[in-house]
Amino acid sequence: MADIPAEPAVASAAARAGNVTAGSSCEEPLASELPTTQSSQGISQVVNKDANPATAAPAGRRNARPPPPHLMPVELPATANEVTDLSSLSRVVTLLTTITIKAINEGKSVTTTNKKLIVAASAETQKAIQRFGVLFPNLVSHELDEDRHATDTATAYHSGLDNSNTLEELRGELKSCVDEVKKLRRVITSSPPIQPPTSTRTYASVIRTPPTTTNITDIPRNRPAIVVASKKEVANSTETLNAFRAQVSFRDTTFAPADVRRISKNKLMVEFDNVEHRDSTLAKINRQDSQITAEPSKKLQPMIILKGVSETIPHDQLVNIIVNQNETIKSSVTNESDLVFKFKRSNRSSRLYNAIFLTTPDLWRKMVSAGKINVDHQRVHVEDYIPLLQCYNCLQFGHTRKRCTEERASCSHCASETHGFKDCPNKLDPTKSCCFNCNKSRRGDLTDHSATSHTCPIVSIMTHRLRTRIDYG
Repeated sequence: MADIPAEPAVASAAARAGNVTAGSSCEEPLASELPTTQSSQGISQVVNKDANPATAAPAGRRNARPPPPHLMPVELPATANEVTDLSSLSRVVTLLTTITIKAINEGKSVTTTNKKLIVAASAETQKAIQRFGVLFPNLVSHELDEDRHATDTATAYHSGLDNSNTLEELRGELKSCVDEVKKLRRVITSSPPIQPPTSTRTYASVIRTPPTTTNITDIPRNRPAIVVASKKEVANSTETLNAFRAQVSFRDTTFAPADVRRISKNKLMVEFDNVEHRDSTLAKINRQDSQITAEPSKKLQPMIILKGVSETIPHDQLVNIIVNQNETIKSSVTNESDLVFKFKRSNRSSRLYNAIFLTTPDLWRKMVSAGKINVDHQRVHVEDYIPLLQCYNCLQFGHTRKRCTEERASCSHCASETHGFKDCPNKLDPTKSCCFNCNKSRRGDLTDHSATSHTCPIVSIMTHRLRTRIDYG
């Protein structure tokens, strides 16, 4: 179990359903700061000191109101016209992708205004890629031919590729950003518009509300895969990729890999459409004269989190309560390993706690689709849980502080390498916020967030990367 950090914890890719609230700012003056006068009806009205009585609007006519936010024109941080070379393309795509991620993570649901922003940012990203393709057709065609499967730049960053591969990594990152933005655009445009509440919700109406259904269409269906490694020592994963291409030919078959991507330790993850294709490729690789080795990929079991369980319910009784009180779950549990309690997490309320369980793919889909399940006298919210580990000493991923080998701590707030978050002199100043990882990866001015924030692009990349390793069925 991960150690409890002193600094803010990383929000997982499943940090939804009210545990994260977006901050808001108000740039308009408060009503109490404006000069007012009392009308005969007792209604406070704003007085314009500089108003000319001759040109003033007739009494009783309401002043024109500004249009609602969702009708205002969308302002983007960058446009496709700014693309002139590879560096400017990277800056434009990064700016548009970051504002898209922020719009999606803002609040409990995506507002109409943010939907409009996301669609506009997605369209502008596509325009930027198209403009770059027109300006540099040879560079784009080479990238699509040679590196169309190798796009995991987060792995390349953490596995320490040398500087000779910087251009190749950047191409992969740009293609990954475009693919993700296209996917997000399809999801947002297909979602129904958010309707404003027609009346004030009471406690009784909330209790009577039926359980909501979580959209799990974006959760990937895992494909059979193999992990490929080189028998000899290699400097980077590009050498492993070249060895794989030299060793295995698919010209004598009726299939090709569904996906090839770089992973840690200079290895490759190769996915196939079915088990037969995977096993056929394994037989080609695992020969005595082969320069590479391969083995079937091991997938992680999916996990779910129950948010807001009453402290009066012992955690060691939760499994029995859930199985016996929910018919759809009971029919899917055939042995004790199908639903296993793993650990507790604190809740915002001291009278509640969050519980994390390990499940089977079938049971995971049933519980996440239900949205809420019966737990004694409660209907408890349930959602996907991503077990992303981030070290609060070195701020890297895949281990905790207890297992960290770095002697010096890095600050998650200001990106300093001379002190940790506990000793940061600026940790109460939000204007000093600077992401350690984004700053190291030269993301320009897109570093104004904590290294443990769920809005961090690198945290989002690592969360998506971990999600691809989970067996969702």
